[in-house]
Amino acid sequence: MIRDNAKKIVEYMLEKVLLLGDLNEDFIIRYDELTNKLNLESENHCRVCCQYLDQLGYANFIENDNGNRSVRLTAKGIDFLESM
Repeated sequence: MIRDNAKKIVEYMLEKVLLLGDLNEDFIIRYDELTNKLNLESENHCRVCCQYLDQLGYANFIENDNGNRSVRLTAKGIDFLESM
């Protein structure tokens, strides 16, 4: 279940990157908003999925104090998406 929901998160992130037109540009996410937008079971589940992506090098997450997370999708993350 973590892998499937992580895939949803990477799909969302790829949409963001394509809108920005730059794989090297950071963007902001919030776990609570991402949970609602992607219909994930809980904010904690979303956080674990994002940690999974970060630890495997599929995305880089930077914690911010105000609940926002700066994130950057990696080429490895796109490969993860396309390999499923």
